[in-house]
Amino acid sequence: MSDDPNALSNVYRGNVGNKVLAFGILMFVVFLLSAFMISQCGENERDVAILVSAIWVVGVPLFFFYEHVVLFRKYGNPDQYEQFKRVQELAGKIWAGAIIVLAAFFAETFPG
Repeated sequence: MSDDPNALSNVYRGNVGNKVLAFGILMFVVFLLSAFMISQCGENERDVAILVSAIWVVGVPLFFFYEHVVLFRKYGNPDQYEQFKRVQELAGKIWAGAIIVLAAFFAETFPG
């Protein structure tokens, strides 16, 4: 923990928060690669693009649910629950923006 009195406390006990952050960064890179792949797909790869898009649309909220129900209950700092909720809300907004970008690539690649 930082000596700065204005610093935020850790949401998770131990090293779990660092692992969740590293996983999030990795998934962001995978998302960027997925979005690029969808933007480059032709009509022949339409099924793959739909599957990748569906995984992103459903998989991210499932992870948020898993983090809330399992990870925070097991490893979370109960005193930091409000901070945890704020971080999840922010992450949800970032995810929503990412899905809009994904949808834009999808719509550009596969005009109706």
